[in-house]
Amino acid sequence: MLIVGFTIKKFVSNRILSNYCNFIQLYCEKPIRISNLVDKYLFFIQTKKGQENNMSICPFCQNDLEKKMTICLGCNAKKGYLKVSNDILGKNVLIFFGLIVPFMIILYAISAQNLFGVYVSIIMGLPILFAIFHLILGDRWMK
Repeated sequence: MLIVGFTIKKFVSNRILSNYCNFIQLYCEKPIRISNLVDKYLFFIQTKKGQENNMSICPFCQNDLEKKMTICLGCNAKKGYLKVSNDILGKNVLIFFGLIVPFMIILYAISAQNLFGVYVSIIMGLPILFAIFHLILGDRWMK
């Protein structure tokens, strides 16, 4: 632990390696070997470089992927908005079944002009909120 403390003091004065100090503060909660720390730091730097370009990293297998890719070639993970059974839904399906269909049901229920229509519109508001929440979160990798 003394070596890590000395390393932090040595690199704090050097602005070029300030990322290294941030990395140590984030990932060193318990004493670890210096070689493991260097390996994790190199992976950390590669991750930052990949994010600067149009590259992303699969959270499951750590393969480099282009941002446009929706399926990881290494582990077959898919990028989407919502997982239903074994299918992963894209943005268009979520908008259709999460916003348009419930909204049309609400319009039909309100046109009935009775108490049942009010109950149906309140209940159908929940899928709309759910869909808006997932659209705000954005797409993510799922297996």
